[in-house]
Amino acid sequence: MLRILISGFFDGAAVERRELTEPSRWELHSADRVQIEIGISNSSTSPSCPSLSSSTPSSSPVLSIDLLQLPRCLSSSKVGVGAVLWDGGIVLTAVLASLPPSALLGEVVVELGAGVGAPSLAAARRGARVVSTDKGAAVSGVLQKNVELNGLLSPSFKLPPEPGKVALRVLEFGMREGDEAAAALADAVFSSSESFSSSTSVAAATATAGRAVDLVLAADCVYSDGDGENPDPEALCRAAARLLARGQRRQGGGGRGAEKKEEKEKANLLHPSPRFWLASEERDAGTHALFLEAAAGHFATVRRLQLPAELLKGRRREQGRKKKSGLEEEEEEEKDSESENGNGNPWSHVRVFELAGAGCGSQSGLSMSAAEMRALRKPRKRGWP
Repeated sequence: MLRILISGFFDGAAVERRELTEPSRWELHSADRVQIEIGISNSSTSPSCPSLSSSTPSSSPVLSIDLLQLPRCLSSSKVGVGAVLWDGGIVLTAVLASLPPSALLGEVVVELGAGVGAPSLAAARRGARVVSTDKGAAVSGVLQKNVELNGLLSPSFKLPPEPGKVALRVLEFGMREGDEAAAALADAVFSSSESFSSSTSVAAATATAGRAVDLVLAADCVYSDGDGENPDPEALCRAAARLLARGQRRQGGGGRGAEKKEEKEKANLLHPSPRFWLASEERDAGTHALFLEAAAGHFATVRRLQLPAELLKGRRREQGRKKKSGLEEEEEEEKDSESENGNGNPWSHVRVFELAGAGCGSQSGLSMSAAEMRALRKPRKRGWP
């Protein structure tokens, strides 16, 4: 179940908690406040999203996130598109909400280009240690307000923050300073994660000291803007790879043979390999091709994730559905499955990718400059659809 409630002024009248029954960019971006409620049933940890499934289904309570927006700052050079929530952020938030309650417990999650911060807040609700980043104006403005509004701001400046809390840092990918900031952030988190007591088990020590950042998130950071301020997909993938590569698991090491190997395998099951999840609307074929090329250059594997089953059903269709017999229900579910990428899915215009194996792509850690990438294949500028 996905509910989006908006508040603000529409057509000159104040509206409080109007529910959107399907994606509506105009209504969403006109709202001063957005509340997202996501409830995932037991049956959702399943085949519809193989990479996000759990071997033991667990009940997941409704995840609720309250967001302030700055619709009048949407065209501002200081805040820009980060002033409001976009569809990719909604979908990535739902993907995180669909995870079992303990799936991200204690993991270090970094969001790039966080904007209003919905995915960061969802990851923190799932117990992650979150570092939410964006350019300075966003971090000190709407992002900080939303983290505080949801009661998730870390009380200290240490990295990584406490489980279930969010720390804020300025990191603007696409600039030289951004690359340096990504490397410095990875080093800071890694150094802090190396400290553990002598009583810590081998499995826990392997999971903690063997890597730093577990998951990098980015939503709506790949697009072609009609005003010409296009985020650089190459710089985005480079920053994500630098964050993750610092924490790749150490290879080899001594120990007591099979016993230590078994504990390491258990740790690997509990803590998946460092990965990068990116959600993006399908807007421009050229820009999307640039992203895939950059992704292949910095990561060993790139694959598309399927969306949680609950998102495949538009609330309008769900509300209008009458009670049917068992056979009719089965036929309806089959139609829903077949229409996953069609009209049956109101979020089919959003893709979610998982990139893994940072620093092991075709470029082996080396990257072209942003200017070289633009010269290679300049994306068309179609503006917002």
